[in-house]
Amino acid sequence: MFSNNNSQYISVIKYQNQIKIDYKLLNQDEITSSNQSSFLLKKEYMPEDVVFKLNNWQKESNHTFLATICDNLEQIIIKKDDLSHDDDYNIVPLNPTFNVGIKNSVLFEDVHYFDKTGLDFLYSPFHILNLHVEQNPSGNNLLILLVDNHLYLLILNENSEIVYSSIKTLTSFEDIKHTEFYESEVVGQKLFDEVYYFEIQNLIQSVISEFYEMKNDVFIEKIVILYTSKQLNDEQILTLQNDLLIPIKYHPISIDESLFELSKESLTTSKSFIQARKKTKATKSSSWMILTILTTLIAASLVYYFIYEAKDSATVKKEEMIFEKLNSIKKAQKDEKNNNIVSKKEEVATTSEILLPNHIIKNRDVEKRLLTLFDLVPYDVLLKEITLKADESNLEATFLKDDIYIKSMQAPLSKLYEYSEIKFENNEATILNATIFNHQRVPEKEVHKVVLPKYIKDEFLPQERVYEQLKAIFPQNGIIKFQSSFKSDVLTYNYTINIIVGSPLEFFEIIEDINKELYSMNISYPVMLRKTIDGIEVEFNFQFHQKN
Repeated sequence: MFSNNNSQYISVIKYQNQIKIDYKLLNQDEITSSNQSSFLLKKEYMPEDVVFKLNNWQKESNHTFLATICDNLEQIIIKKDDLSHDDDYNIVPLNPTFNVGIKNSVLFEDVHYFDKTGLDFLYSPFHILNLHVEQNPSGNNLLILLVDNHLYLLILNENSEIVYSSIKTLTSFEDIKHTEFYESEVVGQKLFDEVYYFEIQNLIQSVISEFYEMKNDVFIEKIVILYTSKQLNDEQILTLQNDLLIPIKYHPISIDESLFELSKESLTTSKSFIQARKKTKATKSSSWMILTILTTLIAASLVYYFIYEAKDSATVKKEEMIFEKLNSIKKAQKDEKNNNIVSKKEEVATTSEILLPNHIIKNRDVEKRLLTLFDLVPYDVLLKEITLKADESNLEATFLKDDIYIKSMQAPLSKLYEYSEIKFENNEATILNATIFNHQRVPEKEVHKVVLPKYIKDEFLPQERVYEQLKAIFPQNGIIKFQSSFKSDVLTYNYTINIIVGSPLEFFEIIEDINKELYSMNISYPVMLRKTIDGIEVEFNFQFHQKN
């Protein structure tokens, strides 16, 4: 299928809150390069940064193939000779005995989602399960594939033939968030884990009971649960196995690799619900080649911001968007300098009113400092945590070589701080964990003041209303804690904020939203960003100012 030189294969899998992309570059069916990335999903349509990334890849080769799965309840498995569903379903082969069908209305929605990029192959999760059966034949099994909050189930007889199929739904974490029991991210996660386990147990029990009522000649000897994201630990699996009195095998499966295998054989088996697009001869100008090379270099330098390994499917990366963000901040600062800047002396001369702190300046200072640090981290440094203080910063990272700091980072850091040093945790290790300590921030040569925003006047907000205001600004997973207040001519409320974001870009977008507010409110040091299994944890002080 992918026998041409420089063919490209891309799988795009849409989950509830994110899109995962697997990219492979092939030469004569041999994989020469691959990477995986993940993007946050907040709307029903494909995010523009995903469209940008996919279309850029497609411009590099006319032999680019995009594949995905249809994850929904409107799917059926039927015998080859069953024609009763032909009008309502798009039906394609599953194996020599069975077909699989997806309802036409649902299929249209999935294809329409790829309007801006095009799509070549569309498969059912049952295709993934069937491929697993072909590669791992075993009889008398209950086989389960977990995709997001859906369970795709097959029961096989002693000859590995399908005798039962169904799709079940689990309660999602988003559903938990909207219950009265949800108090915080930590409590919500604990509740979700408990609900998840008991739902899995009850669904399996109900499926087995339902099956035995229908069939008496097949006895389920083993349960195989295939997952893309591990939710159950070994102790829970053992408990589940003891409760059901059936051996359980719980192990990961790569939907990306399964889609790749299905796509390679699609011309001979025609299992895809849509036909691959006709590939036309591509033309490339020299200017496009230069742009591609530059984009690749930029992406290489940015891809390790709060790195998830290149093959970690939880990677949340928006390289091009971060690069654009850095440029937009620099442009905004230049515009402020040229057009919208007045000196402190001019501000005082034009008004005798009590001035609230200019929150835009303070927030952009934090944003610029973080972006500058991100920009100087080379591609072979895996950044794990940043702590930013008023006069210093610390970077915790994994170094692939012990001389990277001296060769690539010390010089640019010396322009930002008077002192910079690195301390390694273990000098004998092959991969080195280290912390970079930067002290005494070098002041900028020119300090400008943005014109004071037109804050809301003559409205005093008590602490309770300020809290509600902050809840509306920060994500639902945010933890907002009041710390203290300070009165002078200006009343200041001090808070600590803790949020989880999918990428640094999401945090920068929050800062921009704060800057649009008509209240004086700003991020204050220290600011900490740390890579966790849930995303990037961001913790910082926060101030809300108003006239006393």
